[in-house]
Amino acid sequence: MGIARTYLLVFLLFLSPNAFKISVLAEAATTEFTFRGFKGNQTEIQTEGAAEIRNSDGLLRLTNRDHNVTGTAFYGKPIRLRDRSHNNSSAIKICSFSTSFVFVIIPSSPGNGGFGFTFTLSPTPYRPGAESAQYMGLLNRSNNGN
Repeated sequence: MGIARTYLLVFLLFLSPNAFKISVLAEAATTEFTFRGFKGNQTEIQTEGAAEIRNSDGLLRLTNRDHNVTGTAFYGKPIRLRDRSHNNSSAIKICSFSTSFVFVIIPSSPGNGGFGFTFTLSPTPYRPGAESAQYMGLLNRSNNGN
């Protein structure tokens, strides 16, 4: 299967321009990136669905106020989270990672729930058939729990 590479998939309503940081620590190399807003970083982020990077302020907005809408943002470059050991080609080394981010979720009306946030790691940025609501833009009725 080769070296697994993982795309970051981030679901959220807004991501603050003040902080989004990922660090992946490996034996020989560290992958690290920080976004302080997304203005000027549009080429590094892949958006899908209702997602957009607002030109006016660089905020990443993934959904609008419509019901049953999903939006996604993917970091556009693979990040190595596991690797074969140099000494033993059958041993797989799992790398640790850390992340921190700031986000805002604004309900559609006071007193009601709504919207959600999901952070996930995925070997692919594609989500065929993903639905909103309780499936959080990741799953659907047929693959929920599978």
